[in-house]
Amino acid sequence: MTLGIGNYTLSQLNANGIPNDWMSSLKVPSGWTVEVYENDNFGGTKWTFTSDSSWVGNTINDKMSSVKIYTGSPSPIVTKPAEVPSHIWTYVMNADNAYGKGGDFALLLSAVIKKESSFGAGLPGSPSAGDGLMQVEPNTRNAYLSQFSSKFGRAYNHSSEQDQVYLGALILNEKITKFGNIYNGLLHYNGGDNWYPGATDSYGRPILADQYADAVYATYKGYGGKN
Repeated sequence: MTLGIGNYTLSQLNANGIPNDWMSSLKVPSGWTVEVYENDNFGGTKWTFTSDSSWVGNTINDKMSSVKIYTGSPSPIVTKPAEVPSHIWTYVMNADNAYGKGGDFALLLSAVIKKESSFGAGLPGSPSAGDGLMQVEPNTRNAYLSQFSSKFGRAYNHSSEQDQVYLGALILNEKITKFGNIYNGLLHYNGGDNWYPGATDSYGRPILADQYADAVYATYKGYGGKN
């Protein structure tokens, strides 16, 4: 099937002979941009393509319900902070797109990854290196496996750095929603749902989630975070 420049809702896709959730690959002419939307009327998760893809991947496969096609490059929603490595930025922007956050969530995730693992540079030799870029411990990972599968349509792969970021994003988004704002979400991402000022761990050591949230939130705002 071939589509020209324009915006296509589900009914318009159907009129062009394209059923709902029917895309596994696509060809993009040079200089064109294709924005694929999970839901009708350009809602839900958005994926952007500027070149051909012979296989769009499990996350995107058969999930097109509306699409925008135009010439030129997509306008950046936010700018990558200079210190964030390009591969990390790709991971966090993919996660941002999965939640339709418009780029701001990517800045927050970058700040979390900087604090947790120095963008991965702090992992070699660390006793918690196996917990990955966002330092999600095994018990927590296991608790979210079902939610991950429901959100991304496949099993979690801990050897994938992208999946590490997707899982951390899922947890952080849940905490922000549950506790009302980004700062409180950071408190409980680090300290757990039952954290309170003065809380201690099983060894009697203080859980300094407030210091963690202060540091990450300051980095996020320094990156240009809006919330």
